[in-house]
Amino acid sequence: MLAKVPAARGKENSGPENQPENVDGVVSFVACNLAVSWALLVVMAHIMVIAESEFTANAIEQALTQRGHLVTTATDFNHIESSCAGLVFDLVVLGLNIPSKVKQAILLQVREYCDGTPVLDMCLPGACVTGADFSLASDSFEALASAVTAMLQKQKRKIS
Repeated sequence: MLAKVPAARGKENSGPENQPENVDGVVSFVACNLAVSWALLVVMAHIMVIAESEFTANAIEQALTQRGHLVTTATDFNHIESSCAGLVFDLVVLGLNIPSKVKQAILLQVREYCDGTPVLDMCLPGACVTGADFSLASDSFEALASAVTAMLQKQKRKIS
């Protein structure tokens, strides 16, 4: 722990090269950076985004990474399986433009390979896949990012 060094007394130590460093400023700076780092750790999650096209997956990825999340994208069954086998996810997001029969098959694959990871289905109103843990009837990436943050905070409160 840093302690404040008292200022030296006397004329021989009065020059700027002999003045103590601003320890309080350093401590404040370190404490502020630790608080910011801790806040990022609390909110950040590892999310798998499954979309029909690379373009859609990248757009969703960008919206979520701007909020501080780590995102892995997948656009086919093999990539989903290999990602689930090698990584742990806090949430899986199913993109909007995936046909419902394909979404249902993806959901079954996620349930089989991703060990209880919650699934958020981005869907059109009335066309959400059955079995998803969460549904978001919106195509807005801002609404998605807000919903993901709220869900993750709710899950952390359940754990605590």
